[in-house]
Amino acid sequence: MKNLVFVLGRQNKNSIKALCAALEVSDFPEDLVKFVRDPWDLEGIPGDRLVLFSFTTPYFLQRSGFLKEFLSRRRKGDLFIAGGPHPSGDPLGTLDFGFDGVFVGEGEEGIVDMAKGFLEGELPGIKGLVLKGGRVSKAPRVDINRFPSISPRFKRLGALEITRGCKSACKFCQTSYLFGRDPRHRSLDMVLSEVETLFSCGIRDIRFISPDAFSYPWIEGLLKGARGIVGKRGKIFFGSFPSEVRPDSVKKEVVELVKAYCDNKRIGIGAQTGSDRLLKLIGRGHTREDVIRAVNLLKGFGFEVYVDFIFGLPYETEEDEKETISLINFLAGRGVRIHGHTFMPLPGTPFSRKKPGTLSKRIKEVMGKLSREGIAFGSWDYQERIFS
Repeated sequence: MKNLVFVLGRQNKNSIKALCAALEVSDFPEDLVKFVRDPWDLEGIPGDRLVLFSFTTPYFLQRSGFLKEFLSRRRKGDLFIAGGPHPSGDPLGTLDFGFDGVFVGEGEEGIVDMAKGFLEGELPGIKGLVLKGGRVSKAPRVDINRFPSISPRFKRLGALEITRGCKSACKFCQTSYLFGRDPRHRSLDMVLSEVETLFSCGIRDIRFISPDAFSYPWIEGLLKGARGIVGKRGKIFFGSFPSEVRPDSVKKEVVELVKAYCDNKRIGIGAQTGSDRLLKLIGRGHTREDVIRAVNLLKGFGFEVYVDFIFGLPYETEEDEKETISLINFLAGRGVRIHGHTFMPLPGTPFSRKKPGTLSKRIKEVMGKLSREGIAFGSWDYQERIFS
């Protein structure tokens, strides 16, 4: 007997549901797919096992001991394969950690080939699959309209991916380097079909995944069509968790549509820094004034707004920090909530070899005060610790 086993975690649910969706459309046998959360759960799964992991860099750093415990439970005939943002960015380091193989890139096509090859007893030359001693290759980009983003059969439901890839190529972010700078959008018909599927499965909160929700080309059709499906019995969230929007994408006509059809009261904007010099250097492609303009527009329509900032970015000077703090204080004075992060060097990005960010005394004081007032939130202190 052989089984395909997914290791579940809070941080990989979207990756796993995309892979399961690919298995579903390929008619992979449902009884051969298992899900585990802890190493001890593997003991109850007989036979040879293809055990699949997907994880981010913060998860890898925080839970390396947990992953080692999984690897220690490998039996003869098992294959332990890692994929996702961190393994794709650092395949050789992930192999050295102890995995049998790493899948680099988008996995919908590769997961089907790996699963079938494992059942047949021989893994073919799969583009993107790097085994120990083999050459590193990257899987080709997927036509996302060939694959759904949810899997009812495997009970992997949730937010719907509408766009993959990002034109911005910010130097700290993995999205453009893993998925390309030419965004691929799921067709309107496909997304609305998935809204119907979610609603028929009892999901009443409809959310979307995109690097920039407001970049989707058919927003009016999407929101109007989704509202027609869920009616008053469901809720639609757009431009809020698990997505946010770029400030330069905030346009009056788009905000009007969100106001008319959606239920979210808040929208998240990515600013990252208040310094125009640093915004240009890190490749953001917008200005400080774009952030202020977007906030003013959203608040004019009655939305609550939260804005992302990253502290300790490479090349940040004391003057850059002062400009960031001044923008934070200005926005906080307007009732905007501040979502704080500390810079983390992520593999596969231009900033992968830069030093992790550290929090200055001034940032700690400002964010501590705003946090106590309920204005600031986020994991800036935790993110600094895990890289220290």
